[in-house]
Amino acid sequence: MLKKLGIPTLALTAMLALGSAAPARAGVHFGVGIGVAPVVPVPYVAPYPYAYAPPYPYDYYG
Repeated sequence: MLKKLGIPTLALTAMLALGSAAPARAGVHFGVGIGVAPVVPVPYVAPYPYAYAPPYPYDYYG
């Protein structure tokens, strides 16, 4: 039982204890933009028209 459960558990515990994560390097980043970004409008896509009238006089949701 020790070979099936104990040794892999011990190996996993050792890997988690010894393999620590690298410290995070926090810093302030900034950029300088010269000029104005181009304004590109999003094209409007019209929905497909319905070819039939709805069977009920009200909406489905109320």
